[in-house]
Amino acid sequence: MLLQNYPSKAYWAESIARLGRQANFNARFELDLYRMLQVTGNMEDAGEYVDMASLALNVGLPAEAARVVELAFASGKMGQGSAAVNHQKLRQQIQVRLAEDDKALPGIEKSAKDANTLASLAEVYAAKQNWSQANAFFGRALAMGGLRREAETRLHAGIVLFKLGQKAEAAKMWDSVQGDATAVEFAQLWKIWQAQN
Repeated sequence: MLLQNYPSKAYWAESIARLGRQANFNARFELDLYRMLQVTGNMEDAGEYVDMASLALNVGLPAEAARVVELAFASGKMGQGSAAVNHQKLRQQIQVRLAEDDKALPGIEKSAKDANTLASLAEVYAAKQNWSQANAFFGRALAMGGLRREAETRLHAGIVLFKLGQKAEAAKMWDSVQGDATAVEFAQLWKIWQAQN
């Protein structure tokens, strides 16, 4: 209610942190916590950027990791002080992975037959901020059905629709998220954020 009636950066930070501390929080959504912190302007220090980039790298989204790291370098949050060498190493590691992924992508796309692979491709295109490609793959994955993590797919498909400016469709997609309490909570937070932006 506070978020809806008195939206502020601080309330957003508090709500996101509270969600992450819940006993039933699904650790698969840790990257989503950082995405929400970032979109609400609540990424504060180098540690958060490093964590977010590492999480993105671990789930196979080097394009997102690269963007996060470049933002942090540009704003002076990374690349300073005693951690500068480690930051540079992470940056190089991400670039190597990004090049490998870009080479493999066309082959994966050609052979993609099942819903889970299509959903993974959608995630990769979303990480590259290629929203229309991501939307097309999410649409195909959801239409095919049989997804291992449908709640997560619907949550992310909603974010892509929001990025495309299709707000009504995004809200509808978030309303369809069910079966995972963490995903449902994120969907509600995104709906509130969308209504305010």
